[in-house]
Amino acid sequence: MSTKQNHLNTKLTIKSKNVKATNNKQMPKTKKQKQKKNAGVKPISAKEQKPPKRKRKRGKKKTKVQTINQKKLNICIRKSPNQFVDCIIISSDSETEQKYSKQQMENNTLGQRQLGLYQAGDAHCSSAPTRPGQKQNLKRKAPGLPESNENKRPCYTQTQISQPISGRQTQGTNQNRVVSQEMFMFLNYYEQKSELLRKKFELQQALENAIKFAMFPLATVHLVGSSINGFGRFDSDADICVVLDATKRNISRKESKKALYELEKLLRRAPFVKKLEIIHAKVQILKFVDHLSGMDCDVNINNLIGVRNTFLLFAYARYDPRVRPLALCVKAWAKNNDINDAKHATLSSYALVLMVIHYLQCGTQPAVLPSLQNLHPEMFSERIPICAVEAYSRRVPLVPSRNQQTLYELLRGFFRYFSCFDYDDKVISVRRGTKFSVENLPHSELWKQKPIKIEEPFDSNNVARAVHNYPKAQKIINEFRKASRTTELMDHLNVLIHGAPCC
Repeated sequence: MSTKQNHLNTKLTIKSKNVKATNNKQMPKTKKQKQKKNAGVKPISAKEQKPPKRKRKRGKKKTKVQTINQKKLNICIRKSPNQFVDCIIISSDSETEQKYSKQQMENNTLGQRQLGLYQAGDAHCSSAPTRPGQKQNLKRKAPGLPESNENKRPCYTQTQISQPISGRQTQGTNQNRVVSQEMFMFLNYYEQKSELLRKKFELQQALENAIKFAMFPLATVHLVGSSINGFGRFDSDADICVVLDATKRNISRKESKKALYELEKLLRRAPFVKKLEIIHAKVQILKFVDHLSGMDCDVNINNLIGVRNTFLLFAYARYDPRVRPLALCVKAWAKNNDINDAKHATLSSYALVLMVIHYLQCGTQPAVLPSLQNLHPEMFSERIPICAVEAYSRRVPLVPSRNQQTLYELLRGFFRYFSCFDYDDKVISVRRGTKFSVENLPHSELWKQKPIKIEEPFDSNNVARAVHNYPKAQKIINEFRKASRTTELMDHLNVLIHGAPCC
């Protein structure tokens, strides 16, 4: 027993010594000891001292993310407990991903449309169908349209254009120069601005994403009409064509009508859509007002001819720099004289642009424009898929015209040409690049019933069929004759467009 007690006592003494040693190490040093230790050490400057680490604030727990993986398109929808879309991620591949948070959506028009349409889509269908991928390009640029600088564009007003640019009375060649300059100024002021075009592309992209998500996985949405073809004004509507399946050439009218009504149900749940209605016509239109931008929007289903003629006019608009200012001035003149409204049995804007192109093809010597469908039939064939129409229209080689006439001379010649035109027998044809007798058409009896005959470049229908009575046609012809007399004597463009008295 004594040996065991001695052994325990030795263990206790060793432990007590170790505890004292550790306590001595942890004891704070005095000032003298610190000074002796730091005698040979240089002081640390304020720059070398590291700032104290800040404690990270713990954020809220992230909600679970529900993903749907496709081969090309990944759409990730994060839902809050009340089953409303909280976040949408749209990506064409794993490298490029565009994320719209809830805060960004409140400040971004595209985000607000996406949020509203996806909420409408969740209510429209309980289970989302599988969606084949297609690359999303939210920052798509308008084809061929010049980017205008709002701060640098010339200011054109009715009072300013009534004054001579040179400050002198305009006569002869000076009159020619002044009116031509004013026509270019008119184009710069009234053409569609890039900001408006950006809003239209945002609306197009939002509609395409929603339609693919909730209704038709193979659908594509296209901006058409004056928004794209180069002849649009700053107040032009957004014309949109929904192609249900680009692989099919023809879809029955019954299918298109059914799809239009399904699209109407979807858009009625979208918060940014106001004044939604269906316009019953040869091509049925879904009309509404975009509450976020204030734009009027017209949506049609599978009007493929509208996509093709949009890019045909786009090719003509970029072929010669005089085409666009001449067409916009003619449209403004027609609107101010109440002959530019197909609803009231007068000419549509599309018909007026075709008349301008036809005049530049066969009303000038030498011609300003050729017939692109005759010159490049492979680029404007109806066999070209809809997705490739825009690319083909850009490939048209731009050959400078030998015609050196000024804009004023072309404007004066335009009204002179159509004031003497034989409307009873002749057909205006951009496809052929000439005028021909109505007897050469297969259904000539139907064409003879219309007082004005303008051939559609692709389906050969009468674009001016809205002018169905002769009193309206006579009013249009009288306005052309009146404008022909005005352009011979006017000093300024304002005299023609606004009817101001000659200076």
